[in-house]
Amino acid sequence: MTAKQLSYMIGEEALYSINKIEVAVSVVDARFVYGRPQFQITPLRGAGMVWVDASSIVFNPAPGSPKKINLQLQEVNNVVSN
Repeated sequence: MTAKQLSYMIGEEALYSINKIEVAVSVVDARFVYGRPQFQITPLRGAGMVWVDASSIVFNPAPGSPKKINLQLQEVNNVVSN
């Protein structure tokens, strides 16, 4: 995933998974830390912001959209590199 691809996710809504709980969030910012993508998120209801690894965020774009395809490619790359 490139920085440009990460930037497309800013402003998108997603689900953040932590301890078997999923929270609806909005992506505020994106960055790479030691080569790993991270998103700064804020809950849709509530307050606060936090940086999280991209692997803990689940986007639900329309099937066939460029974002969906990029996320699928990322998943394939993760499987191949592991």
